[in-house]
Amino acid sequence: MEVDKTAIMPNYSVTITKIAGEVGHAQAPEKSEGITLDISRDSNPDLLNPAELLLAAFGGCLLKNISKLAPKMRLVISDARVQVTGVRQEDPPHMESISYQLVLSTEESEEKIERLVNYLHEYGTVYNTLLPLLSVSEKVMLERGNGRVEQMNVTAIK
Repeated sequence: MEVDKTAIMPNYSVTITKIAGEVGHAQAPEKSEGITLDISRDSNPDLLNPAELLLAAFGGCLLKNISKLAPKMRLVISDARVQVTGVRQEDPPHMESISYQLVLSTEESEEKIERLVNYLHEYGTVYNTLLPLLSVSEKVMLERGNGRVEQMNVTAIK
């Protein structure tokens, strides 16, 4: 008997509604919070536009997986942040590349953090969705308790 994989696979759904002129609100079912976004013809300087939301989803994917994987790996990471930059091609419009800098505040060894970063690549839903479509490069920085910042030797992903 063949198992229907779609019956056991997680599904995601978001509804985006135009509100108050040229502002959108994205809401997922069963979630109490949503996101207000810029859907204007011009640019609303106070809201993220869809391209910026894509970059936020990419970075959020990395940070969510750090939150999930670090405890399983018994890693102590006191803080994590990621700066994501996208290069947009104009004609036809699309995101050509993404680069990110991941900064982890930790005293863990580079070997342990390298394993974590490899798992981030392996288990990131948004990350793995975008990876075949564009060039991704990364820089991983370690902030140590004594104020020292170390750059790990990580090569471009694709």
